[in-house]
Amino acid sequence: MNSAHHDNDFPAHALAAKQAWDLGLDIALVLYSPLLDDSSGIPAEVRRNYPLQLPIKMDAAYRAQIAAVWGEHALTMNASFDTLYVVTIPYETIGRVLVQGPSLDASIAYRQEQRQRAEEAAKAPERPQLRLV
Repeated sequence: MNSAHHDNDFPAHALAAKQAWDLGLDIALVLYSPLLDDSSGIPAEVRRNYPLQLPIKMDAAYRAQIAAVWGEHALTMNASFDTLYVVTIPYETIGRVLVQGPSLDASIAYRQEQRQRAEEAAKAPERPQLRLV
């Protein structure tokens, strides 16, 4: 049996989350709390505090610590509530996926920096270059 998973093996919400995570983006999963039980590894108190929808934030800056594994039927990862837990999130419990890309301010600052570098390079006196004939 081949244990490799292809993108078309995942339900739509799980696929969106996996692809965003693979691209290095921050994501938040909104889980249907009533579908979660003790086998999820999510503490009962947390599930009681979020009786309908439970948000799980996955910050790409902590990718190594989260250690997400996208299995055939569920996502297994480290999650921090009051302490660190290994949780298993069945794909059918994912109601929404929120994706946070680079901030608009960061994108604008990057473009301005690139423009400034290009302008400085254009103003720089031309250096002699070796020309082969």
